[in-house]
Amino acid sequence: MVVIDASVLLQIPFEEEFTEQARSLVRDVDSIEAPNLLWYEVGNGLIRLYRRKLIDRQEAEESLRRLMQIPVRLIEADKIQTLRSALDLQITFYDAAYIDVASKLGTEFYTADNLLYERASKRVKTIHLGII
Repeated sequence: MVVIDASVLLQIPFEEEFTEQARSLVRDVDSIEAPNLLWYEVGNGLIRLYRRKLIDRQEAEESLRRLMQIPVRLIEADKIQTLRSALDLQITFYDAAYIDVASKLGTEFYTADNLLYERASKRVKTIHLGII
C-alpha cells in the first residue's frame, strides 16, 4: 500500500522525466491510496498542460479517462490535521492532505514534486519518483 499524489499520475500518459517510474509504481504496488481530492488535482494538472498548449483538448480528456482506470482508494483526510501540516510545513492545504493520509495509514508517500518531497519528508516516509 502506498499513497501517491497527482504529480505521480500526471507522469503516466505523457513522456515525462519520471514516466517509467510512475508506470512501474502503479503496476507493481498492491494498492494505491490518496486523499479524495486526487482526481480534482489531476484534472487541474491536465488543464494547465492544455492552457500551455502542451496537449490538446482530446488528449486531456483521453488522459483523464485512462488515468481513472487506475484503481485508487480515496481516503478522507482529517481537515484539522491537514491544516496544521499545511501551516507548519508552509505548503498548500491540498498537498498537506496527502501527508495526512499517508500518516493516517502509516505508509509511504510517493511524489514527483521536489518541494513537496522536501517538506513531506519531515512528517512521513516520502519517496521521490526520481530515486526509485
